[in-house]
This record gives sequence, C-alpha cells and structure tokens, in this order.
Amino acid sequence: MSETDFLEREEKVDDILEELSSKVNKLIEIRKDIVFKEEMVKGEKERERVLSREEIPQLLLSRGLSVIYLSTGERIDIVEKLTASIPKKNIEDRSKVLKWLIENGGSNLVVKELKVEEAEELVIDFLQEKGIPFTNAPSVNANSFKAFLNAKLGLKKGSLQEIELGDIPKEANPYLYKETKIKE
Repeated sequence: MSETDFLEREEKVDDILEELSSKVNKLIEIRKDIVFKEEMVKGEKERERVLSREEIPQLLLSRGLSVIYLSTGERIDIVEKLTASIPKKNIEDRSKVLKWLIENGGSNLVVKELKVEEAEELVIDFLQEKGIPFTNAPSVNANSFKAFLNAKLGLKKGSLQEIELGDIPKEANPYLYKETKIKE
C-alpha cells in the first residue's frame, strides 16, 4: 500500500467519523427535544383536564346550566363520567371486586382463565375433586367494566339507575366526575 492510499483511507475514516459524530449529535438533540415536548404535552393535558373537568362544569353548574349553545354554533354539555378499575396487584381487593361484579349481573364480563400446572385439560370441579394444583386467574376488560358500571349507575343513555356509586366496592376505585363535551 502506497503512502497516498494510506492517506486517502485515513481521510475517508475521518470523513465517516465526522459524519457519524454529526448524526449522533443530531439524534441526541432530537431526543432532548422529544422529552421537552412530551413534558409540554403533559402540562397541556393537565390544563385541558382542569378546564374540562373543573372550571367549565363549575361555571355552568353554578348558574344552573348543564347545556348551553354558543353564538359560534358549539353545543357545550356537562356530562357525568365514571372511572374505575379492577385491582391487579392486591389479590384480596381483586377478589372483592370480581365477587361484587358477579353478584351484580356482570358475570359475563369475567374472563375465566385456568392455568393448570400439569398440562392436563380438566374442568375446575374435577381438578378440585382430584386435588390437582391449579391457579384460577379471572380477568375483566377495563372498558367493559366501565361500560357495565355506567349502565348500572344510569349514566348510559337509555339505562335506569340500579345501584349507587357507594355500592361499588371501594377497591375498584370508582370516581365520578363531570366533563365538558363540545359538539361543533
């Protein structure tokens, strides 16, 4: 290899390193920008939540209004919404919520999953009779659970109230709130 070839090769390596350094610096800058923008979005979501769930509902409800039409054509509704969840980590709390759900007509929401330590396909009663170890891990779709509760509380359009918010096990963390709905 001649001295010229060596120098050209060294220049190419320097060019590649320079280009790589530039791209890595750009990537670092973009990632920092993403983190900054995500924090800004987080702040905007909190401001939106305060306006939608607190300030606008309080303003309208304090004047005895739950619906108003603006001169610009938007219809502003204050609607009640519910959030709740099935506990995941605390087995005792989870069992209470699932038991309550089944006792109150929501057994169709509970997905029964049976994990048998030995790969035999047996029904639960047979497993219990034979003393075969198994884990019973029922689950419920979160959106189905909320829809069920909304219907039971009479919050779903066309449904009649069958239960009070206090009837829902506290372990489900039920929370009823007002929210601003804008129809354009």
